[in-house]
Amino acid sequence: MTEPKPIAQKLRDLLFEIEGGREAKFLLCVCDDRLERRNVRRSLIRELKQSKKRVVSISAKNAAGRLLNSFAPLRGRGEADCVDLWGIPSMGSSRAEQVFVELNFHRDTLASIGLPLLVWLTSPQVQKLASTAPDFWSRRTAVYFFSKPSTKHLLEKLFSRGRKGKVARPSDVECAFGEILSAEKQLGKCLRKSQHFSVEAVDAQIKNLESNLGKLAQQCNEGRQIEVALWLWNTTHVERQLLYFVDALEPGAKDVYGYVYTDRSEVILYLAERMPQILADYGKSVRDRVRQRKRANLLILFRNAAFNRMNEVLSEIEKHERMSVHTLPVWSDETLDEAVDIEGESSQATYELESWLSGYSAKQPDYFSAAEARMLKALYSESSDPETIASEMGLSVTETKRHIATLEAKVRLYLAGERLNLSPPQTTSTRPSSLAGRQR
Repeated sequence: MTEPKPIAQKLRDLLFEIEGGREAKFLLCVCDDRLERRNVRRSLIRELKQSKKRVVSISAKNAAGRLLNSFAPLRGRGEADCVDLWGIPSMGSSRAEQVFVELNFHRDTLASIGLPLLVWLTSPQVQKLASTAPDFWSRRTAVYFFSKPSTKHLLEKLFSRGRKGKVARPSDVECAFGEILSAEKQLGKCLRKSQHFSVEAVDAQIKNLESNLGKLAQQCNEGRQIEVALWLWNTTHVERQLLYFVDALEPGAKDVYGYVYTDRSEVILYLAERMPQILADYGKSVRDRVRQRKRANLLILFRNAAFNRMNEVLSEIEKHERMSVHTLPVWSDETLDEAVDIEGESSQATYELESWLSGYSAKQPDYFSAAEARMLKALYSESSDPETIASEMGLSVTETKRHIATLEAKVRLYLAGERLNLSPPQTTSTRPSSLAGRQR
């Protein structure tokens, strides 16, 4: 999967939206960097003028307190194709809020002008607009983020506002995995960059990793193998890759080999039973890999174990049915150079999730249920505390806080698993060949 260029792509989509015709649209354009915002706006206006579209620019600073009067000359004259309301990012909070109140109050009149309205904002101002001008916000056509998507900022936007009381603590399993992935990442830095390398630093990370492996082994001994296996299953998005594989099969083959997806719970149970051995094998490989100046990767090890098992199932079916089917791909342990780092600058998942939350894209990620999607929308769109969200969703405050904590963990898993950059494998009409040669 190739990550798109969000700024260029959204600029094209915004142009398409404006060029679609003279009709009322509220288009919110968000960019936090002043220079980048100016360049995007200039590019947009230049492209519109080249398409013979007439743009009327209105300074928010001059319009504050008299917004409707600033738009009045546009009514009924047909001399514009688009209105560009700029300058809000440079205004103080009280003056910007005044403009938001006016947008909310005059929303029907602004819509009656029958023109696309561009409103330029920063990310914090989007949240302020949502709370100050809820009726205007609810009628927005789309929100375009002309900034590089940041996973960290998206998580903060969703889960760092309006919290009261204690936040649910991550489970022991989640904490242990988090420490292991962090230790893997630090080991990678030590091995790649000589300035980070020292025997003491490497040994400290290995000991941290082994300590948390011991904690996971203890969880397995206490009967939580399924929880440990499910954490890895979800984080590596094995299930979605498996669905891609089955969907890509021809109809006749899908009827036969679709079993591997519909009964995937058997594969999960198989892996859960073998979790202690999988963890032990990983632990044994860490020091050997470090001596080879390579980094062990638990996610790849688990993913390959899952795919190997599913390939065994496919092979057993193939023997009975004598039908050809491609096997699921097993990666080399060098495929991922970096551990999953959900605090990174950007990812395809961040781009897609925020596009849907902002209204830019109508495609809801299948990973979330309808109730979870509704709560995510509430968390993203409103500066709401748990009490307000509880009222909107018909839940108690205690239930809402618990759901928010659970949803945060699920969002983090979604963003983490997406960083594996999985793409659907291609089917082939030849008989399956050995995968041994593909492993390094």
